[in-house]
Amino acid sequence: MSLFRATRLAGLCALAALLLASPDSIQAADAPPEWTYYKATFVQKDGRVIDFFNKQMSHSEGQSFTMYLALSFDEPELFDTVWTWTRNNLSTSQSDGLFAWSWGRREDGSWGVLDANNATDADIFLAWTLLRAGERWKRHEYVDASKAIAQAIRARLTVASGGYTILLPGREGFVDQGEVAFNPSYFIFPAFYDLARTGDADFWRALHASCRELLSKSLAGPLKLPPDWVLLAKGVFSPWGEKGRAFSYDAIRVPLYLAWDLDRKSLAGFTALLDMFREKGALPASIGVAPGVGNGGDASAGFYAILARAAQTLGDGQTASDLWRKAESVLPNEKQNYYSYVLFLMAKTRGL
Repeated sequence: MSLFRATRLAGLCALAALLLASPDSIQAADAPPEWTYYKATFVQKDGRVIDFFNKQMSHSEGQSFTMYLALSFDEPELFDTVWTWTRNNLSTSQSDGLFAWSWGRREDGSWGVLDANNATDADIFLAWTLLRAGERWKRHEYVDASKAIAQAIRARLTVASGGYTILLPGREGFVDQGEVAFNPSYFIFPAFYDLARTGDADFWRALHASCRELLSKSLAGPLKLPPDWVLLAKGVFSPWGEKGRAFSYDAIRVPLYLAWDLDRKSLAGFTALLDMFREKGALPASIGVAPGVGNGGDASAGFYAILARAAQTLGDGQTASDLWRKAESVLPNEKQNYYSYVLFLMAKTRGL
């Protein structure tokens, strides 16, 4: 049996188990103290999540990640507040059932949508968290909203190319003359299992299997890591231009989603990073995967936290403990870094 067929069979078995499981079986994670700081610092009372490093903009990503955390830490009122702001401000006539990815101050001084294109990972998180929140808290309107978003994802955000079902990063800008660009960190594997309950289970099963294979084919550089962005052209996978030069800001989320999916086989590919940390006690923020590109910067707390979660899933308790200590020592120096806090907090959870 081929590796792909074996992996797909395992995925189908896991999917069947999840479909049979009670949605109410989800348990709230214990909220760490960093969650209190995150809410007070980055989440406004009206539910807008602020990215201080980017002109105080808000992103569909930040909104959806915060909804994930609110669900994980059992805060229904906060979840509803963040969802209400997201629905009221990022859903536009141009969005076709998806959500604008950026909101902030315009050149004329007004505040509103800056770019109506969507970010697919955020839309997946929105559909996923709304589904699980609706099931958990008996909010039928959440389930209905999830189904509508999931339908829009199926209709507008996938293309068939080279024998693969490819998840597009957004509606616009990623397909050109048969070439397709994608972002491996948008492959939120456990979400695909749950979203099978929104309709067209065959689609979500096929997407899970295809994304798993796309990830394995995309690995690049000396350490065989996923680039932040990948181009598929004429059957060849390669890092996509300047965006794909490194494993960094985006691709660090890949091991988190693999850990949530309990995919230890794929996670084992990140052992080289764990070895690097054990040897040096620190990691760069950016690891070159394109020819001639080196490493650079200092990893954030979120980076270390995700690798700690990966090490835990792989059964390497000592390295996981060392990585958690490193993350906790770095985080106090990142008081306005919303993204690092989000990654740190999500790594504290197990996935929904």
